[in-house]
Amino acid sequence: MEGAKQQWTKALVLALAHFAKLQRRSFGWVLFDTYPRITHTYPQGALSAKDLLEIAESRAGGGTNFESPLGQAIEMIKKEGLKKADILLVTDGMCAVSDGFLSELLAVKRALEVNIFTVLVNVGETTDRTVKEFSDRIIPISDLTAEEAERKVIGIL
Repeated sequence: MEGAKQQWTKALVLALAHFAKLQRRSFGWVLFDTYPRITHTYPQGALSAKDLLEIAESRAGGGTNFESPLGQAIEMIKKEGLKKADILLVTDGMCAVSDGFLSELLAVKRALEVNIFTVLVNVGETTDRTVKEFSDRIIPISDLTAEEAERKVIGIL
């Protein structure tokens, strides 16, 4: 994602990181395109100004692969020993997953009681076809104002 899609995504991720810090909630972040580029876990909201700046300055390349970053997010949840954790996928949806991966993901979601929420960055070309297969809820980013973002996204996490 580039341009407006990337700007919307960064704004949302920075807001979520900030709320995690304020609420002392664990926060994991995976920046991805065709593979995960940056992966960090911040236990109990331990985000510094430097960490927030890293998120703000981050950039991914082109292409999308959901399997690797979703797998990475599940591993983060397992490593932290979390149950009933939430994964928030911020994407334009321009990707597919294999049937085998989808089956495994759905089984792990049930076993760990994980929810996957997708914020669909519906600026320009976008689709929700794939994310419908594994998301518990899909929120179009065009529906969010600053006030609604807190209620609709942060309120479900």
